[in-house]
Amino acid sequence: MKTVNRLTYAAGMCLITGLVSSTGSAQTSEYYMMSGDQGMFTVVQNGQIVRQWAIVPGTDKYQYPIVVLDTVRAMAADEGQEGAEYDLVGNDMGTRYLHEAGPTKCWDGATDGLFNYSIDTSGYIWQFELDWTNPVQLFRVNGLGSLTFDAENDSLWVSQFSSQTRIIEYSKDGVELRSFDTGHTQCMALALDPADDTFWIHDRTSQGTIENWSKDGVLLDRIAVPGLESQNCLGGEFQFGGTTPPTLEAVGDCPGRMVLTAKGMTANGKVAFVYAYAEGSVIVPSGPCAGTQLGLNRTAALGSVEFADGNGVAELITNVPGAACGKVVVQALDLTVCVTTNVVAI
Repeated sequence: MKTVNRLTYAAGMCLITGLVSSTGSAQTSEYYMMSGDQGMFTVVQNGQIVRQWAIVPGTDKYQYPIVVLDTVRAMAADEGQEGAEYDLVGNDMGTRYLHEAGPTKCWDGATDGLFNYSIDTSGYIWQFELDWTNPVQLFRVNGLGSLTFDAENDSLWVSQFSSQTRIIEYSKDGVELRSFDTGHTQCMALALDPADDTFWIHDRTSQGTIENWSKDGVLLDRIAVPGLESQNCLGGEFQFGGTTPPTLEAVGDCPGRMVLTAKGMTANGKVAFVYAYAEGSVIVPSGPCAGTQLGLNRTAALGSVEFADGNGVAELITNVPGAACGKVVVQALDLTVCVTTNVVAI
C-alpha cells in the first residue's frame, strides 16, 4: 500500500495517448479464442486483444476445442494428438489432453461444468469428461462448425462453417429448439457471454471481425479487432459461469483523505490507478497492457501503481485537493492480465 499527498496533475505522468476506440465497449467479459493455423490463443476484451500465447511446444498445433474453467483446457483437434492445460494468462500447467478415438477432427469446445462438448468434421456432437476423456456421441448436425452451452435450457447452440447461416439451439438429444439467422456463413468461435447472456462469434468471411448477437437474433455489435485479422480463430469460449468483475470504490472526503480500493485484481500483482477529467474510451498505447481500452477520455494520466495483496485487493490512500472534487474520475487497471475496473467519480 502506498500513501500519496495528492492526486498529481502533471503532464509527465501521462499514461494514455493516441486513438479513441469507437466500438467494443459493451464486451465486458474476456473472450478466449484459438487459431490453429497460427498455433495461438488470443484473449479479446472490449474489442481489443488483451493477451496472447502460443501452444506448448510438442503439443498439437490445432487446439480448437477449448473450455475455460479456472484454467484453459484445450484438447487436440486431431485424433491421437495432445492438447494442453494453461492458466488464464497462458502458462503451461503441465496437464496434457489426448484426443481419444471416436471423434474426427474437432473444431470447438464448450462445457456445462460437468462435461465438455465438441463438434467434429462430420457434424457429430460429442460429450467428454472434464479432462477430455471418454467421448460419447450425442447427435449429428449438418457438418463442422462451432458450439456453446446455454444453462437456460441446458442446451447447446451450434453454428455451421459453410452449410448454413443459422445458429441453432439444440437439446442434448438433438431436438431443435430455436434459431436465428446471421446472414452469413463461417460463424465460428461461438461463445455465450455469461455477463449479459449474449453470443459472440468470429465472422470468418471477414477474418478478424467479431459479432455480438442476442438470442432473438438481433445484431448488437460488429467489431474489427485490431491485430485479429492475422488469426484464423475457429474455437472460442468465455469462462464458464463468468468471473466476478474487478471493482473500484472510493471512500472518504473530497477535499481530504480518500481511500481507493480495487478488488478482484491479480494476487500480488501490480495495479495502475488512472485518472481523467471525464469518462470516454481511450487505448493504452504501450507497455504491458498496450491495446487495452479504458473507460476514460484522452486526459487520462497515471496516478499511482500499487501492489495487490494475496487476496487481489489494492489500495491507494491519497489526499484529494478541492480542485479535483466533482471533476475527476478514476479507474484501476490490472497490469498482469490487463483487465479494468468500473470508473468512479471523485
